[in-house]
Amino acid sequence: MALELYIPPCIKNPVHPHHPPPAEKPLRIQIEGPLVSIQKLVPKAKWHTDVFNHTFPQPAGPLLARLVFEKIFGRQAQPEKIVGDLVIRDEYLGWVMEGGRPLNQIDYYGVTFDHLVPLHDDNPEVLQINIIEMDDDGGVYANEHLPYKVNPADYTGSKVLAVPRCCQKRKGTQDQSRINFEVVDRGCKEPVQLGHANRPKIRKDQHAPFSQLVKSSSHNIAAMNSKHAEALPAPLTSLDHLIREREQLQPASTILPDSDHSIVYTNNYTMAFCSDYDPLGWNTGDEEMRLSG
Repeated sequence: MALELYIPPCIKNPVHPHHPPPAEKPLRIQIEGPLVSIQKLVPKAKWHTDVFNHTFPQPAGPLLARLVFEKIFGRQAQPEKIVGDLVIRDEYLGWVMEGGRPLNQIDYYGVTFDHLVPLHDDNPEVLQINIIEMDDDGGVYANEHLPYKVNPADYTGSKVLAVPRCCQKRKGTQDQSRINFEVVDRGCKEPVQLGHANRPKIRKDQHAPFSQLVKSSSHNIAAMNSKHAEALPAPLTSLDHLIREREQLQPASTILPDSDHSIVYTNNYTMAFCSDYDPLGWNTGDEEMRLSG
């Protein structure tokens, strides 16, 4: 039986303008969390987790997006009547790693969808929502990372907690740039608008299926080499340089115009550096590491 998705009211005074957002406001929304939590919300969804042959989106993606949409806007999505009402734009698969290699297994998942965002708007405002799992640790993580106390007994067996960024301790200053970069990076994929499968692609240029973003920060390079020497496939090099993993990374690098970021294309997973994001708990204090597919 599927559990209820519970998004609590905003605790800010005045409330954050995206919690909840106005119904007519164009907005890009990302929700993500542990796979075990998402399976409680969409228990019948199938998962395709072959590292080299997985589908976009996962069957759970549209189901989760519809569920979130209904909770946020208080109605069912109507993509058949309203163009752009709900458009799947991206997803995040948190691959389980073994010996530095991804297995055919995930333990974390996220989906990004648009609501009324113009087709060629690459930098819309965003709403980040994190699902908080409490059954596995008795609410320890929730009570450490939320600015209010949570009783796990209120959720076990009945509902799953999902908290917008504005009501977390983490500020999420890089959410908009990170989420929008990830959507643009998937530009070769067809946006999935439920009810409008033939909507044009965003971009005609082709990207490799996976990419690497290295944020310019000398502290980041030094901290990652020092703290995660065993976990990294190879030591990180100087700023905005290609980070190579023997037999894995292709020797190709592209500098984004008007940007201090380098994109490095890889064969089987993404390694991205971005501020204020730490799903694997590899927090260096300034920049963090994210593996995705």
